[in-house]
Amino acid sequence: MAALEDREALEALAVWLEAFSPTVGIAAEEPSETLLLEIAGTAACFGGERALVEQVLSDCARRKLTVRAAVGDTIAAAWALAHYGAANGDDSFDKDGNERGVVFIGDIFIGGGEPSAAALEALPLAALRLSEQTLALLEPLGLRQIGDVVALPRSALASRFGEELPLRLDQMFGRADEVIGSHAPPPEYVAHRLLEYPSRRREMLESVLQTLLADVAAQLARRQCGALALACCLKLETAPAVEFAVGLFSPTADERHLWQLVALRLERLRLSSPVTAATISATSSAPLENRQRTLFDEQTSRDDPRPLAALVERLTNRLGRAAVVQAKTVADAQPEYAVRYEPLVGRRNKRRLIASAKRRKNKASGKASDSESNDTLSGGIGRLGRPLRLVAPPAMLEVLSIVPDGPPLRFRYRGEDHLVARFWGPERIETGWWRHRPVWRDYYRVETNAGAWFWLYRRRDDGRWRLHGEFG
Repeated sequence: MAALEDREALEALAVWLEAFSPTVGIAAEEPSETLLLEIAGTAACFGGERALVEQVLSDCARRKLTVRAAVGDTIAAAWALAHYGAANGDDSFDKDGNERGVVFIGDIFIGGGEPSAAALEALPLAALRLSEQTLALLEPLGLRQIGDVVALPRSALASRFGEELPLRLDQMFGRADEVIGSHAPPPEYVAHRLLEYPSRRREMLESVLQTLLADVAAQLARRQCGALALACCLKLETAPAVEFAVGLFSPTADERHLWQLVALRLERLRLSSPVTAATISATSSAPLENRQRTLFDEQTSRDDPRPLAALVERLTNRLGRAAVVQAKTVADAQPEYAVRYEPLVGRRNKRRLIASAKRRKNKASGKASDSESNDTLSGGIGRLGRPLRLVAPPAMLEVLSIVPDGPPLRFRYRGEDHLVARFWGPERIETGWWRHRPVWRDYYRVETNAGAWFWLYRRRDDGRWRLHGEFG
């Protein structure tokens, strides 16, 4: 009962704090004791960050509340400093020397250079919001502070301690996104219809769902929001309710487009009993992006990411979310594990679409991005540092070399002999002892006298050669 009362008191305090920020959230922890405020856009209205926090603390003191506060460039940093940071003594006591019970950690702002990073690294590992299981793995190794794990090789953290530790580090230092979830429940976008007579006629169901979808789209449009996910529930007369979901790549309140996606799911639906009621709701939404159209700029229409988003949504809702994916690189020394595939729908990918459009625009105008320029100048062979497609599994080769550990001079692949004209390497790749099957490989990028490019490696444990990829 006390926990429930504390939660209600925290929610009431969150409502009051909305006078200082439109975004106030309750941190996901048990017991609930932390409030998060986004003050980047409101601090100037109160005379700066320190003045805003001092006013908050002063008002809390008048309410007989004992609080600690910290300001940080990331949610994780502010949380860590508020819970484990050293107190500023000037703010801990009043003019008579009596303890106020209010501590303001005010002179540490994350992202401001070496002192800020050092302040975070000096905090205990519990400041990373790690689970008890992860802390139990770290403690026997003598790892006590955040700086101790920052000094470890980044690529080894996930395989040795799990995904939680590198994620928390990235959130702390701003390498991974983390958002404040508003304490106020999001607005509901829902429409419900009770059928006068149970029916399983397809035309009737389409008419009802289109009407409900128009209602939900209108609700979204009034708030300048778009749906990212829809849920549809059909209650049946003599059978359990049928439910299905529709995912979107980018938010939209376009009734026609939403209906096209719902229709794709509906045409595959088989009903075992007449429908008595139907409900459609937007389970996830986001603000709409307003774009001004131009009359004559054809390049703008070609770079518009919306047609691609529409294609992704149609394919996803026809084939399934797991069938439409994107490749994402992973920091792993072993090439075959250096990529993973993630569904396109269900993630906020608009930034990547816009970045892709900009790259296409630069390419059309003859401009090269910074990353392309750097790739061209490094590695001796420009963008051919790694093949885009690997041979799975790597193909065994018969290779001729001068010495056992020397570079390849000739190899046989697919029944043909290839004479090596140039090579680059070796590039030595090893995996750690914690991997189930460690590997030790020497990779060579080779060009044959016929102009073909290959990526070969020799296994250092038995000296055997494999072909792992082809360029072009």
